[in-house]
Amino acid sequence: MDHTPHSAGVCSGEPPAVAPRGPHGVAWLVGTPVSVWQVVEGFERQGSIAALAAALDLSEHQVRVALEYFERRPREIERDRHRALRPVTAPRAARS
Repeated sequence: MDHTPHSAGVCSGEPPAVAPRGPHGVAWLVGTPVSVWQVVEGFERQGSIAALAAALDLSEHQVRVALEYFERRPREIERDRHRALRPVTAPRAARS
């Protein structure tokens, strides 16, 4: 990967890049609707960067950027994944 100051990448802020989004600061691929945890989960199932890129309508480079971000910040991405996938529970009914 080219690490010159003008090269797009993990933290450049320009696509393909990763930035926080939403009230919980979920890491996402800038310019896409895809969160990094979704790329990680998809890669665990697909096992192929090319197949995952096609399935998510991303470039292979975007998938690699997301996976690199996960390698650098695994706890953050696991937290995002857990938050997104936890079951929604109905509020308890008030007792009379």
